[in-house]
Amino acid sequence: MRLDFLLRSALVLSGLAVAAPVMIYQQNFDSYETAKPTFGDTLKYVLRPDTFGLAALQGGTDSTKSANASIVLDPDSLRGGKVVFSAWTKTSDLTARPNRWNGIKVMLVTEDSAGVKTYPQLSWPDSVKSWEWRRSWQLASFPQNLKKATLVVGMELMAGTVWFDSIRVVRIAQSTAPARDPNLPIPSYSPTRFRGAMIGTSKSDSAAIREFGQVWKGNLLRWQLNAPHGHDSGLIGKNFDAELANQLDVMDTALPLCKKAGIQVVVDLHGLSRGLFHDRATQVRLVETWKKIVTRFHRHEAVWGWDLANEPIENEWSDGVLFWDELADTIAREIRKIDTAKVIIVEPASGGGVKELPNLKPVGWSRGYDIPKVVYSFHFYEPGNLTHQGVSGHNPIGTSYPDTINGIFWDSAQMRKALRPAYEFQRKYRVPLFVGEFSCIRWAPNQSALRWLTDLTRLIEEAGWDWTYHAYREYDGWSVEYSDSAKDMRTYATTDRKTLLLGHFTKNQNPYAATSVLPRSPATLSLPRWRRMDKTSLFVDEIPAGSKLTLVRLDGAQSIEPELDGQGWLFHRVTNGLWMLRVQSPSGIRTLRLVLL
Repeated sequence: MRLDFLLRSALVLSGLAVAAPVMIYQQNFDSYETAKPTFGDTLKYVLRPDTFGLAALQGGTDSTKSANASIVLDPDSLRGGKVVFSAWTKTSDLTARPNRWNGIKVMLVTEDSAGVKTYPQLSWPDSVKSWEWRRSWQLASFPQNLKKATLVVGMELMAGTVWFDSIRVVRIAQSTAPARDPNLPIPSYSPTRFRGAMIGTSKSDSAAIREFGQVWKGNLLRWQLNAPHGHDSGLIGKNFDAELANQLDVMDTALPLCKKAGIQVVVDLHGLSRGLFHDRATQVRLVETWKKIVTRFHRHEAVWGWDLANEPIENEWSDGVLFWDELADTIAREIRKIDTAKVIIVEPASGGGVKELPNLKPVGWSRGYDIPKVVYSFHFYEPGNLTHQGVSGHNPIGTSYPDTINGIFWDSAQMRKALRPAYEFQRKYRVPLFVGEFSCIRWAPNQSALRWLTDLTRLIEEAGWDWTYHAYREYDGWSVEYSDSAKDMRTYATTDRKTLLLGHFTKNQNPYAATSVLPRSPATLSLPRWRRMDKTSLFVDEIPAGSKLTLVRLDGAQSIEPELDGQGWLFHRVTNGLWMLRVQSPSGIRTLRLVLL
């Protein structure tokens, strides 16, 4: 009874109306005639005795071959939405797959107008080679600029037999959050500008905390709440309560040390937030967990905010389970009953990446943004073939930056394009952003990690976002205290990457000494501020809210419209010469003559 009551309350609290699902595609294999046109001869059709219908059969003895059928889906029916795709399967004598992405295939292949592809697919355990009929499902989100979508069904680089039945793609229609008044200032809920790092520790390391604050001058730590390796099944773990209690005791000891070192803390429910879409019981556990954490620590001065779940992935779904937007709204409302002072930090679903921000609805929006002091966070590891090369399960070492990666030339300009969802999210909803994680693996060749970090931190600083680097004294691959060589396991007092971070940290202030919080929206000045980003790009900021900008070449050959970029405006294709910048604001029109050399 308590479980049903809490979930009903959660649905009411969310205030979000969920429209009826829409069937995008289904194949029940009810007859050979209906299945044959789609699957051709890729799959065979056999009688399924328990339903007196047909099922599709794929089998083989050669694990070096693949056989897949592709079904093209209408992108217009998917843009900007979420779908649950599912299938019933039965297997026999499967061989091991060479890579985690091979094996049984029920996969959506998507591509947006910028050429970015995603491959969400159903998953099955490697440890089980045969099973009876079971249903698997996953939730996937699609961008507004979706160009192509294909459903792939079959078996890839695996021998054995698999039966398929009841394959479905169902769109879950949800309301969208409208843009807010563009004249609203973007607030800041931090006492000073935060620049720091994540920390992964199972104990309160006083020396490390003291060094980070007093020597490195970092002023924010994103404190991960994890279970020990091997016990990290999160909310569905048998020992969850004991692991959480242990982690909170560690943090209880660490918080006074952080305050003494001039550091504030983001409480990050990291590995302990896994499984939050498993079933209704785990979502109730998540809500109750945050009530417990906030009740215990909300009066502690060292806590800046509550990061509700690390990289939430809506990879499981069933009737009654809340989507992340609804669940985050529910948790935030429960927190605000206990604490109104600390910030609430919300990451987007589907992994917390910057690309997922367009699919995130701000909490409280349906009731007039009635939940105060919410910060939105994203993680940045783009492109993954660069940042994660040589990490288990990812591409081998050999990718450099700047360079062409997967057909796209990655440099600072491309990185700025990759950050566009963050710029647009902030501009649309007028909310503060926090870059909770970013890093490039240290052994990327040709000092690529340093080059990548240099460009990204410059863009983050330019946008005025708070940030925490991944990570401080955690896995050596992300550590700036190790060299660029994967084989070198020694730590060094100085590296180029560490020097870069510490250079940013020197600009930090002690958050406990700050006296006021000021908005970080561009100031209204009599004239705009401009600077060249590269040979063909011009960045303009400090413009009154609600302004319209145009840039005209004085010989009349070119007139360029800008794109909004963070807290400023970016013009492309700006060559050397004489230009006129025209700013039309609510208070009038100003022009500025520019000589670009």
